[in-house]
Amino acid sequence: MPHALLLSRCFEKTDVRLSTARDGLRKAGYTVKSLAFESGGEANREPETRDLRPRAAGLLMLASQLVVAAVIAGYFSRLFPVAMTAIFWTLIISVALFVSPVGKFVRGHVFLRTSEFLGGIETAKIRFDVIFVADTECQRLGHKLAARDGARLVSDLAAL
Repeated sequence: MPHALLLSRCFEKTDVRLSTARDGLRKAGYTVKSLAFESGGEANREPETRDLRPRAAGLLMLASQLVVAAVIAGYFSRLFPVAMTAIFWTLIISVALFVSPVGKFVRGHVFLRTSEFLGGIETAKIRFDVIFVADTECQRLGHKLAARDGARLVSDLAAL
Protein backbone atom coordinates (compact mmCIF):
# COMPACT_ATOMS: atom_id res chain seq x y z
CA MET A 1 0.00 0.00 0.00
CA PRO A 2 1.42 3.44 -0.89
CA HIS A 3 2.24 5.89 1.89
CA ALA A 4 1.50 9.61 2.14
CA LEU A 5 2.78 12.17 4.63
CA LEU A 6 0.79 15.22 5.64
CA LEU A 7 2.98 18.02 7.07
CA SER A 8 1.52 21.06 8.78
CA ARG A 9 2.68 23.77 11.15
CA CYS A 10 -0.45 23.37 13.25
CA PHE A 11 -3.09 20.65 12.84
CA GLU A 12 -6.14 21.24 15.00
CA LYS A 13 -9.37 19.25 15.24
CA THR A 14 -11.29 22.00 13.51
CA ASP A 15 -8.94 22.33 10.51
CA VAL A 16 -11.22 21.21 7.68
CA ARG A 17 -8.61 21.87 4.98
CA LEU A 18 -6.18 19.30 6.36
CA SER A 19 -8.86 16.77 7.28
CA THR A 20 -10.19 16.97 3.71
CA ALA A 21 -6.69 16.43 2.31
CA ARG A 22 -6.21 13.39 4.55
CA ASP A 23 -9.59 11.94 3.58
CA GLY A 24 -8.82 12.47 -0.12
CA LEU A 25 -5.48 10.70 0.19
CA ARG A 26 -7.13 7.79 2.00
CA LYS A 27 -9.82 7.50 -0.68
CA ALA A 28 -7.02 7.38 -3.26
CA GLY A 29 -5.62 4.32 -1.45
CA TYR A 30 -2.82 5.86 0.61
CA THR A 31 -1.89 5.12 4.19
CA VAL A 32 -1.62 8.62 5.65
CA LYS A 33 0.69 9.77 8.44
CA SER A 34 0.27 13.31 9.84
CA LEU A 35 2.95 15.41 11.51
CA ALA A 36 2.49 18.87 12.98
CA PHE A 37 5.17 21.18 14.31
CA GLU A 38 2.74 22.25 17.05
CA SER A 39 -0.86 21.48 17.94
CA GLY A 40 -2.02 24.43 19.97
CA GLY A 41 -2.43 22.34 23.10
CA GLU A 42 -3.77 18.92 23.97
CA ALA A 43 -7.40 20.05 23.84
CA ASN A 44 -7.05 21.20 20.21
CA ARG A 45 -4.81 18.37 19.00
CA GLU A 46 -6.16 16.24 16.20
CA PRO A 47 -5.92 12.66 17.53
CA GLU A 48 -4.19 11.03 14.52
CA THR A 49 -1.46 13.68 14.25
CA ARG A 50 1.95 13.41 15.90
CA ASP A 51 2.88 16.69 17.56
CA LEU A 52 6.62 17.42 17.31
CA ARG A 53 6.84 20.51 19.54
CA PRO A 54 6.68 18.74 22.95
CA ARG A 55 9.41 16.36 21.80
CA ALA A 56 11.50 19.30 20.56
CA ALA A 57 11.06 21.10 23.88
CA GLY A 58 12.13 17.99 25.78
CA LEU A 59 15.19 17.52 23.60
CA LEU A 60 16.22 21.17 23.98
CA MET A 61 15.74 21.00 27.76
CA LEU A 62 17.90 17.88 27.95
CA ALA A 63 20.64 19.50 25.86
CA SER A 64 20.64 22.65 27.99
CA GLN A 65 20.84 20.62 31.20
CA LEU A 66 23.79 18.64 29.86
CA VAL A 67 25.64 21.84 28.91
CA VAL A 68 25.05 23.38 32.33
CA ALA A 69 26.11 20.16 34.06
CA ALA A 70 29.32 20.09 32.01
CA VAL A 71 30.10 23.71 32.92
CA ILE A 72 29.46 23.08 36.61
CA ALA A 73 31.54 19.90 36.58
CA GLY A 74 34.38 21.70 34.82
CA TYR A 75 34.23 24.58 37.30
CA PHE A 76 34.26 22.43 40.43
CA SER A 77 36.94 20.06 39.18
CA ARG A 78 39.34 23.02 38.94
CA LEU A 79 39.62 22.68 35.17
CA PHE A 80 39.84 26.17 33.73
CA PRO A 81 37.75 27.98 36.39
CA VAL A 82 38.07 31.37 34.64
CA ALA A 83 36.91 29.92 31.32
CA MET A 84 34.06 28.02 33.02
CA THR A 85 32.94 31.20 34.80
CA ALA A 86 32.90 33.09 31.49
CA ILE A 87 30.95 30.27 29.80
CA PHE A 88 28.52 30.10 32.71
CA TRP A 89 27.69 33.81 32.56
CA THR A 90 27.44 33.66 28.77
CA LEU A 91 24.88 30.89 29.16
CA ILE A 92 22.93 32.90 31.73
CA ILE A 93 22.79 35.96 29.45
CA SER A 94 21.87 33.78 26.45
CA VAL A 95 18.99 32.17 28.35
CA ALA A 96 17.73 35.58 29.48
CA LEU A 97 17.71 36.81 25.88
CA PHE A 98 16.21 33.53 24.62
CA VAL A 99 13.15 33.78 26.87
CA SER A 100 12.69 37.53 26.44
CA PRO A 101 10.49 39.10 23.75
CA VAL A 102 13.69 40.01 21.87
CA GLY A 103 14.51 36.32 21.47
CA LYS A 104 11.12 35.34 20.04
CA PHE A 105 12.49 34.95 16.50
CA VAL A 106 15.49 32.91 17.66
CA ARG A 107 13.31 30.78 19.92
CA GLY A 108 10.88 30.04 17.09
CA HIS A 109 13.73 29.22 14.71
CA VAL A 110 15.37 26.84 17.21
CA PHE A 111 12.07 25.04 17.84
CA LEU A 112 11.41 24.82 14.08
CA ARG A 113 14.82 23.33 13.28
CA THR A 114 14.59 20.90 16.20
CA SER A 115 11.10 19.85 15.08
CA GLU A 116 12.43 19.30 11.54
CA PHE A 117 15.20 17.11 12.94
CA LEU A 118 12.68 15.07 14.93
CA GLY A 119 10.37 14.88 11.90
CA GLY A 120 13.21 13.33 9.91
CA ILE A 121 13.71 10.75 12.64
CA GLU A 122 9.96 10.12 12.92
CA THR A 123 9.68 9.39 9.18
CA ALA A 124 12.92 7.43 8.74
CA LYS A 125 11.31 3.97 8.74
CA ILE A 126 8.71 4.68 6.05
CA ARG A 127 9.26 5.53 2.40
CA PHE A 128 6.57 7.94 1.25
CA ASP A 129 5.10 8.18 -2.24
CA VAL A 130 3.36 11.53 -1.69
CA ILE A 131 4.24 14.32 0.72
CA PHE A 132 1.55 16.98 1.23
CA VAL A 133 2.91 20.25 2.65
CA ALA A 134 0.30 22.60 4.07
CA ASP A 135 2.41 25.49 5.42
CA THR A 136 5.56 27.38 4.51
CA GLU A 137 7.30 26.29 7.73
CA CYS A 138 7.08 22.68 6.53
CA GLN A 139 8.56 23.28 3.06
CA ARG A 140 12.14 22.58 4.09
CA LEU A 141 11.32 19.22 5.70
CA GLY A 142 8.99 18.32 2.82
CA HIS A 143 11.69 18.94 0.19
CA LYS A 144 14.24 16.98 2.20
CA LEU A 145 11.94 13.97 2.60
CA ALA A 146 10.77 14.09 -1.02
CA ALA A 147 14.37 14.05 -2.22
CA ARG A 148 15.20 11.19 0.14
CA ASP A 149 12.25 9.02 -0.90
CA GLY A 150 11.80 10.12 -4.50
CA ALA A 151 8.28 11.16 -3.49
CA ARG A 152 5.94 13.56 -5.20
CA LEU A 153 5.71 16.84 -3.26
CA VAL A 154 2.30 18.51 -3.16
CA SER A 155 1.99 22.00 -1.69
CA ASP A 156 -1.18 23.72 -0.54
CA LEU A 157 0.52 27.07 -0.10
CA ALA A 158 -1.85 28.90 -2.46
CA ALA A 159 -4.58 28.64 0.17
CA LEU A 160 -2.55 30.66 2.68
